[in-house]
Amino acid sequence: FQDKGEAVIATLSQDGRTETVSAAYLAGCDGARSAVRHGLNIGFPGGTYEQSFYVADVKGSGEITPNGMDTTISSYGFAIVMPVRQSGSVRLIGIVPKAHEADETITFEAVRADVERDTGVKVHEVNWFSTYRVHHRVAERFRAGRVFLCGDAGHIHSPAGGQGMNTGMGDAVNLAWKLAAVVQGRADARLLDSYEPERIAFAHKLIESTDKVFRFVTSRSRLVGISRRYLMPKIMNVALHTSFGSRAFFGVISQAAIEYRAGPISAGTAGKVSGGDRLPYVVGARGDNFEPLRSLDWQVHVYGEV
Repeated sequence: FQDKGEAVIATLSQDGRTETVSAAYLAGCDGARSAVRHGLNIGFPGGTYEQSFYVADVKGSGEITPNGMDTTISSYGFAIVMPVRQSGSVRLIGIVPKAHEADETITFEAVRADVERDTGVKVHEVNWFSTYRVHHRVAERFRAGRVFLCGDAGHIHSPAGGQGMNTGMGDAVNLAWKLAAVVQGRADARLLDSYEPERIAFAHKLIESTDKVFRFVTSRSRLVGISRRYLMPKIMNVALHTSFGSRAFFGVISQAAIEYRAGPISAGTAGKVSGGDRLPYVVGARGDNFEPLRSLDWQVHVYGEV
């Protein structure tokens, strides 16, 4: 593809056939090995964690939460158990035992005893099994002219906190409404300048926070292992049973606490609310103020007396 200044010209190839497409903008949502990012020659600094991870789709039995997710944190590390509703199978995710990390080929049978101990699931049948490494990287830029990067093409991180899909969707939502406004002639093209500073700042913050959590839950230090197994569950239990703790935890996990106060299109304050904040939820005589947002259009909200 080439950014010609007035448009992006891309050549698409499939089954030996090629097609040339001209578009006003190009969004690279093509994953961690993004061809778009490589085409722009944008760096992807960061690193790779030393641990290897496994993911297995199995049929098994044990104390599995229906329609939920179980996380086990122990002195060995952590493991995640998730039932797959469509197939009735169970998805297991965890750290490959250190004794098998260097194996040329890691099989399920080699780690079965560790997996069943860590997850509490007795595995009867293995549908498929795979291992992988986890990276933590943020692209140097999220935009070059008329070309943008979204999702894993711009940032990859550990699975700690389950933020990957939410963050990719956040990128898409942030960019989509701005592109729509510009392409439809309802906003100046300068609006697009706000995408990168808003989303790249959050990506760096996310990588930093997930990295700290990830290193704690995967550390092989004996002291950290003891703390992870005995101390952390007690601290989390107390914190999550307080109003402040539960709200803070929900704000982080749901990403409802994201704000763009420092963004280029945010300005002004009204009481405790600043430009760039998430719209506070307000219930009135005619319903709540989130319902009108379904129209996905520009709106003016007036609160208080005028």
